[in-house]
Amino acid sequence: LLDMIMPKLDGIAVLERIKKMNNKPKIIILSAFGHEEMTRKAVNLGADYFIVKPFDLQILAQRIREICGVKSQVHINYPQKSLRQEAEAEQEVTDILQELKIPPHFKGYTYLRRAILLCIKEPVLVNEVTKKLYPRIAEEFNSTPNRVERSMRFAIETAWNRAEIAYLHQLMGPIVDERKGKPTNVGFIAKISDKIRINHKLRN
Repeated sequence: LLDMIMPKLDGIAVLERIKKMNNKPKIIILSAFGHEEMTRKAVNLGADYFIVKPFDLQILAQRIREICGVKSQVHINYPQKSLRQEAEAEQEVTDILQELKIPPHFKGYTYLRRAILLCIKEPVLVNEVTKKLYPRIAEEFNSTPNRVERSMRFAIETAWNRAEIAYLHQLMGPIVDERKGKPTNVGFIAKISDKIRINHKLRN
């Protein structure tokens, strides 16, 4: 695990030195909000994955298992290219939620971020939000499906009140609920996950 901000040497400098080594370790970088450009540089310098702080320990453990399961340069189920695409997708989700001005300490922020990432990998979940997506996220974060749904809705309402109107319409397009003046949870998740999946050409 490599933090991007450290005394004396930052994460980029460490990666530049590691790149010269013969036996390179597997690296997961820890990135805070506001360090997106450094994160992109780190991925280009060979970081295997990155995770944004604050993060869920179960997700971190899962990523470590994936990385440590790599033999030589390629994992049987998680090729290097796919890991990098996933890292870029995670960063894009973070960028979008930041631009929408949803505070990262909101539970709804965490739930929306996870939901979007799950739907990028498994688009069918968009059609089974109540039966599968909410329960899955609730289980991961020790919550309930109803709380997940309400927290997401509150986060979207916050975005709709704080974000620039032009950006909202650019991002969400015509899926806005005219009565409520904001997208539904499923509309929000589907629109962003589709956009990112197409941009990065991730496998379904």
